[in-house]
Amino acid sequence: MFHFGVDYYPEHWPEERWATDAQLMQAAGVNTVRLAEFAWSFLEPEAGDFDFDWLDRAIEILHAHGIQVILGTPTASAPPWVMAMFPDSYKVNENGQRRTYGNRCEFCPTHAGYRERGRLVTRAMAEHYADNPAVIGWQIDNELNGRCYCPNCRAAFQNWLRERYGTLETLNAAWGTIFWSHVYTEWSQIPVPVETGGVPNPGLDLDFRRFMSDTFVHFQQEQVDILRQVCPMQFITHNFMGFNFDQIDYFKLAQPLDVVTWDNYPRTGWRLEKEVNHAYVALGHDTMRGLKRQPFWLMEEQSGSGGWQTVGINPRPGEMRLWTYQAIAHGADAMIYFRWRTARYGTEQYWHGVLYHHGQPGRRYDELKAIGGELQRAGEKILGAENRNPVAMILSYDTRWAFQGQQNHVDFHYPALFTSYYKALHNRNIGVDIVPSDADLSRYRLVIAPALYILPQETADNLRPFVQNGGMLITTARSAV
Repeated sequence: MFHFGVDYYPEHWPEERWATDAQLMQAAGVNTVRLAEFAWSFLEPEAGDFDFDWLDRAIEILHAHGIQVILGTPTASAPPWVMAMFPDSYKVNENGQRRTYGNRCEFCPTHAGYRERGRLVTRAMAEHYADNPAVIGWQIDNELNGRCYCPNCRAAFQNWLRERYGTLETLNAAWGTIFWSHVYTEWSQIPVPVETGGVPNPGLDLDFRRFMSDTFVHFQQEQVDILRQVCPMQFITHNFMGFNFDQIDYFKLAQPLDVVTWDNYPRTGWRLEKEVNHAYVALGHDTMRGLKRQPFWLMEEQSGSGGWQTVGINPRPGEMRLWTYQAIAHGADAMIYFRWRTARYGTEQYWHGVLYHHGQPGRRYDELKAIGGELQRAGEKILGAENRNPVAMILSYDTRWAFQGQQNHVDFHYPALFTSYYKALHNRNIGVDIVPSDADLSRYRLVIAPALYILPQETADNLRPFVQNGGMLITTARSAV
């Protein structure tokens, strides 16, 4: 089945409205919804006091209308009581300032207390919904992001370094700490690269970025382990953020998941360009497909204007359909639109959904319904389609992070260079796979590795036989530095 649906927040609306929403969804061909990724306050209003009754009723109504459910673990946005329980669990920004309550993703990903509360709510949800026939899968957290520079992270970073290097002599040699007399004699002396320390040692800076990426991978893995144990028949995913996001090694984050899903917003309140850069959207799709070398899902596809403090550009008539089929052409096996109904309150009042604030069907609903009808007729024929492309581009997160610390030139930008090569191929209708540096390259005629600044021996050993066997390799300046 081609999964076609919306992100739905029944907790935002009177319960007597839920049946109407389910009827409208069913009429539009919706067969899947995502629920509860921001509902921790409703799911656990007080520590250990879990309330699933309201969610049970919502799921029952949706299931009665032929709609399956993906549940989100709610750890991206904690209730006030969780953060009050652990005042030191707020992230510390790069400038050394600790965050306060009021947005989302404020938590430090290394904080033991916060992670324990996350495990507890995840397990409670998993045990309650393991045998629910309507629940088909889980989304872990929401758009994991945000490096932290707090004392907990500093201690965890020092432990990570000890495991990576073994001895301080090895670390000092790798980082070249003899420069400026920065030779470390105790692990506890090693800082995190906050702004107050000035421009950091490049080795320290790169390793901290690696460490924070690994920290989020481990944060996710704790919830993966619970879900695998308690509800092994339900799939597990996370909603990624495309090519543009650069804080986590997405190849590593995707590894333990069953399927990659991602959030695509071609028009938001932060980008007011008149025309959408379709090549850049395509790059996002191809990057997500490349994370596991398999079809992916859209967990949040734009349906209305996006924005927080300001209103973005509303998708033009037909753009929802255009973006849907562009995603399918690049390997999407599911399409979930954000969001079902525009919120009347909160930070995302201006982030419009399929329905307007008043909840009545309009142009965007009609477009959703038309797409749903088309996919009901064609969905099985396109499900699981394989993209067989002649070109691969190597995406290196190590290289990306190294350039974040040492840009090399004020006008140089690794993502822009990478995108320029991709766009040249896209404009000539040449399909591209985005792959890691250890990928099997034998199927490709051409491999492009722009500015492969970090070039481990393993990567060189992977590229050499590809070229020796007749493959074409294109690289650029700033490679193997």
